[in-house]
Amino acid sequence: DAKKAAYSQTLPHYTKAIELLKTDADAFQGRAFAYFRLGQWDNAIKDAGEVVRLDAKNPNALFIRADSIYNKKDKALY
Repeated sequence: DAKKAAYSQTLPHYTKAIELLKTDADAFQGRAFAYFRLGQWDNAIKDAGEVVRLDAKNPNALFIRADSIYNKKDKALY
């Protein structure tokens, strides 16, 4: 799937940005969203949690984290 490939290709770039700018909420949010789109719930939850730590009122990070927790729980039931 082309979209999944594109999100996979963004991960190293976000990771590099996070290594350089350890408190950049935007980089963590971008990587969290990529993980979310790839169905990597644990990684999405972790990065979205870091965004919330850096910016407690970030609605996108709260959504990514909540929806990832929901999806992870839903998949565990089957």
